[in-house]
Amino acid sequence: MHKDRFCARPRWAGLPAASAPAHRQRPRSVNSLRLTLSRAAREPLLLFLLLSAVVFGLDAAFGGGRDARRVITVDRPLAESLKESFERGQGRAPNSKEMNDLVYRWVQNEVIYREALALGLDKGDDMIRERIITKLRQITMDNAVVDRPGENELQQWFEQNKAYYSLPVRYDFSQILLPGADQANAARIAATLAGSAPSAELADQLRRYDGRQRENIEQMFGPDFAAALASQPAGEWRAAQSQYGWHVVRLETRHEARQASLEDVRDRAEAEWMAMQRKRRVAEAIEEIRGRYDVRMDFDE
Repeated sequence: MHKDRFCARPRWAGLPAASAPAHRQRPRSVNSLRLTLSRAAREPLLLFLLLSAVVFGLDAAFGGGRDARRVITVDRPLAESLKESFERGQGRAPNSKEMNDLVYRWVQNEVIYREALALGLDKGDDMIRERIITKLRQITMDNAVVDRPGENELQQWFEQNKAYYSLPVRYDFSQILLPGADQANAARIAATLAGSAPSAELADQLRRYDGRQRENIEQMFGPDFAAALASQPAGEWRAAQSQYGWHVVRLETRHEARQASLEDVRDRAEAEWMAMQRKRRVAEAIEEIRGRYDVRMDFDE
């Protein structure tokens, strides 16, 4: 018997050789079983499941009245999950020994987990409580299947939230950062660029940004830079200071604010409609679960 293929060690493991069961001559009928196992050895997952079935069968026959909380079952879906996790990490399927090691470690962790629960170690730990809550919410969210909205339904949603989808002022601009330059140097370079193209050195540092909202520009370069850009005329190079130093900046195009149409934001509106519907279904599912409990308020206001 290959004891390293089981999560529990044989009863005679570690005893003197005289205490171990004597080998007996195998009957002919065993040959077919040996042939089956030999073939199964080429598929580690199948071999593991065959051996597990034997172990669990013996346990069911002789274990009798064992507390169900003390029974750990490693079934095919779990074994497949362990195998797939290994394949994702290693890029290949586990061999027989690796499969047995995966199962052994999982069983060891499951034993520790159940003993911790039995000792009440999950009680009073806010971190564990929050993780369990988050996991159940995620499971509920995953099970909240939402179909895509129809055209009329999406249009109605858009009309109700049209202000949210309005397009603010947006800017197309180019800028060149001038490391070590002061305001005077930046202004001189801006004046030079007014009548000629940037030199090769400056052209290497030139960066263009299209369709940026002022809020985004403030996040990138700071409020002073964004304010200077918003106030300058299009097509002119100007000196502007950011949190990184002095730049020369040219406003290419200013796109005025306008009300978006559904076609402008269709993908975004559809995704947000589906997210809202999914959250609603999750809230309904949690309320249904809450209905199974008797909630009592036992405190003074």
